[in-house]
Amino acid sequence: MTNETLPVPSGVNILEIYGNEIKGNKKEDIVKIMFIIILDFIDFLSFNFIMLYNPF
Repeated sequence: MTNETLPVPSGVNILEIYGNEIKGNKKEDIVKIMFIIILDFIDFLSFNFIMLYNPF
């Protein structure tokens, strides 16, 4: 069995193919990460509130 590899662009093509994509997604990734962190924090607080004030 042979190992198949994808062709990797060299030189200027790397910046054209990969550089623009990475630059365009940094802000979106930061926003997504912050959104997930905030939701996790809200879930954590609500879970602790329920556990502390559980009437059972």
